[in-house]
Amino acid sequence: MDASCLEVLAKDVAKSFKANVKYGVDDIFDFDWDGFPRAAYFQYWVLGRVEYPDAEKTLLLTDQYYLYHIVQSRYGDDAYKLPYFAENDSNKAEFDEALNNVCFELEEEYPEKDNYGTIYNDTFHNWYNYFNSRWYSFCKAFIKEDDNEYILSYVSEYRCEVMSFFEKIGGTETFYFNDQGSTQYMVETYYNWQTILKEIETNFKDTTLYISDFMKYKKLLPRNEYPLAFYDDFADLKKQKTNQLVDL
Repeated sequence: MDASCLEVLAKDVAKSFKANVKYGVDDIFDFDWDGFPRAAYFQYWVLGRVEYPDAEKTLLLTDQYYLYHIVQSRYGDDAYKLPYFAENDSNKAEFDEALNNVCFELEEEYPEKDNYGTIYNDTFHNWYNYFNSRWYSFCKAFIKEDDNEYILSYVSEYRCEVMSFFEKIGGTETFYFNDQGSTQYMVETYYNWQTILKEIETNFKDTTLYISDFMKYKKLLPRNEYPLAFYDDFADLKKQKTNQLVDL
């Protein structure tokens, strides 16, 4: 991934969020451009900037794998023979990961520093739309509980926020996972979309709730029967949005 490719992505992000975008590299690497171990500088290198007319905020787009690609462009296959990679299998595995994938962090610039999320290949890990009432409150919206109706209304508002955010980045569907418990690894590790679908099919097929389908009938689950994951394509919300436009 070179700086020109990063600039193209930055232009797309600027247009989507109507924001200025600085793009670059956060030097948290413990190796240098020649593949030798060294202490990380913890310094941000700005490679370029995209201006958006009358923008009220600036976003940072950071290439998490940039230095790996620099080393590879300099040394080719010989990069694996460089000290940092040759002497440590874990470092070599990280090098393989970086060369075969793309990973970018998107956040607002200081002082807000709101983390929008991580672009990993064909997925976006959303950290911006955070459900403040935590996982089990989210689950209770779909379960026979005394406060179900109130929480479901809150969840519906939250889904509208998520849908609006994903429309900006071209996303059409998402999964919600618990950051604790059996699906925690799905949050802590980056996966391609097809890998996510495979994990759901293999491990959580019968414990994943399809939200848009639920909203058709609102048939509540038995008390304490908590889903382990949720899938959402916002079909019901999109239909409502279309109907509203027709009414106008």
